[in-house]
Amino acid sequence: ELASRARMADQLTDDQIQLCKDAFDLFDEDGTGSIDSEELGSVFRFLGQNPNTEELQHMIAEVDEDGSGTIEFDEFLAMLTKNMGPIDPVEEMRKAFMVFDPSRSGYVMYNEMLDMLMNTGDNMTKQQVDKLLDMGDMDGIGDQRQIRYEPIIQRMFG
Repeated sequence: ELASRARMADQLTDDQIQLCKDAFDLFDEDGTGSIDSEELGSVFRFLGQNPNTEELQHMIAEVDEDGSGTIEFDEFLAMLTKNMGPIDPVEEMRKAFMVFDPSRSGYVMYNEMLDMLMNTGDNMTKQQVDKLLDMGDMDGIGDQRQIRYEPIIQRMFG
């Protein structure tokens, strides 16, 4: 099983694996390093699906090699590569920004992005966050600053 899991992960680029890790960290709401069925439900609702509790528990059981009842990152990666087609990093990045743009305006609040990027995943520094967000178009002043994220995506992948 580990060998087949490694082959599945080999199909992904380092950037795709990092996107998966960022998504995992985003939905690991309690910061335990694992996703339970409730958090997994958040993942699928984000993706526009609405599985019931039994379906979520079945999905976990399919990949839960250690029997913990939760999914660790390697199990999450195996589940994604098993159940999804190729990952489009541009679209995945756009979806990640849209989590912070529920109105689909094309803008995210600077303070929200700063907080999220400094406190999840790789825990970026303020300077690293500012460098990334400077790629986008900034509007407003102070706490009301907004960033148009499409230019960021285009610079990263275009």
